[in-house]
Amino acid sequence: MKRRPDQKCGNCEFWDENPLYGPGMGGCHKGPPTPVMVGMTAVPPPVIARPDAPMQQAPVIVSYFPPIPAEGPQSWCGAWEPKTEGEA
Repeated sequence: MKRRPDQKCGNCEFWDENPLYGPGMGGCHKGPPTPVMVGMTAVPPPVIARPDAPMQQAPVIVSYFPPIPAEGPQSWCGAWEPKTEGEA
């Protein structure tokens, strides 16, 4: 799909401005958030394990919508849709 000049993330149905990302930045909510492993943590073993079983390691995963600019060359994914009535 060819991009028209008025098609940018800042006026797309799926774009959500997030001031935590910085001015004019937000996230695309077209797809699910991106899972990111941020570390490992110790967890107790399952209840059926031996009483003296050592702690096990488990990943710590968070999810977020990657930050993207409202305008500019990186603000285009090809899935642009106009915002619905009543949204700014």
